[in-house]
Amino acid sequence: MVLYKKIISFIFASHIACAAIDDLHFDLKMPMGPFKGESLARKSDRPVINLRDEELSARSFDGDVKDSTDSSKSKILVANIFHRPHFYVAKIDLTKVKNVYYLFEKFMPLAAHTMVRFEMEPGHEIELIAKLPTQQEWKGGIKYHELEQPIKIADLVMSFDSEWVEGTKGAFNPINGVRGHYTSMFRFFSVQSFIKSFYLSRPYPVEQFRLNLKAEESGAYLRMLLDRSAYHGVDKGFNTFCNNCTTNPIEVLEESIPKREKAGWARRNVDRLFFNLLEKHPSIVPSVLWSRGWRDKGSQIENLERDPKLRADFDAAFDAGLERLSKMPVDSKKYKKTKESLMKFSSGKACLLFYY
Repeated sequence: MVLYKKIISFIFASHIACAAIDDLHFDLKMPMGPFKGESLARKSDRPVINLRDEELSARSFDGDVKDSTDSSKSKILVANIFHRPHFYVAKIDLTKVKNVYYLFEKFMPLAAHTMVRFEMEPGHEIELIAKLPTQQEWKGGIKYHELEQPIKIADLVMSFDSEWVEGTKGAFNPINGVRGHYTSMFRFFSVQSFIKSFYLSRPYPVEQFRLNLKAEESGAYLRMLLDRSAYHGVDKGFNTFCNNCTTNPIEVLEESIPKREKAGWARRNVDRLFFNLLEKHPSIVPSVLWSRGWRDKGSQIENLERDPKLRADFDAAFDAGLERLSKMPVDSKKYKKTKESLMKFSSGKACLLFYY
């Protein structure tokens, strides 16, 4: 235990307090568009920070964690992993990703929000090794809070989200999504946080299917998503059609893993003639990934609550008195007005596929 605390102290003396990390992204600003310079609204959303230091790359954390900016290293340290209700520094072994799942929340028949879930091998869970301070604590000189024992999480969820500024009306609007009103963020959180803060707060079904990835491919995919989060921060503008929660996970998947031959004549031609045109639409994701050989053919699309590996997490949330929202409140006047605006904006029905 004494050695553990000494190692933690060494890491944070070298990293969190270093000049390269002078802010944990407490007050993020809109980097572009008509709201440039204004504070973003959702304070519980932050991009990750890759912890790095030349001294650490030589000494390491457990004798094997190296510089997190070195792509050849398999064990890394990243800050700003959210595990409700706090942010943590996480130790991740990229060689121990067991399964990768695509999650999609259908909020209309032809619209969905897509996310990615990484399941770690038993005994090799992600370790949250220190809790990060609040903004007030940071200003008071507190750089981290030591944990007596690391918190282990078996699953990590990535969501590419639109981010808006304070003072604007809450939910995402697809028209504003092409007017430069939003920026974006790759953010990471535990599956427990996903269940409590996202799944139970919305009435829409969330389904999942497993990807057809080898262990090294799964690690490479997680690695590149973390790198994109750290590199872009909130500087990657959101666009309803060409830079959204669907396009980015697919783009990173194909960039992080060497190209494969698409299996079979039918898949190659269906992909070329049809899916290339529609891959930006969330509801077509399962078919797009099937056509390109990324979807595990043995994995059925299933409701998230039916996954036995997550049963304990759902039970814990329900035991805590949390309930699933049964109906999303709808402003009928706002819906009608937005629908009419979309029709006028798109000059056709295609744009309605993105409305929610």
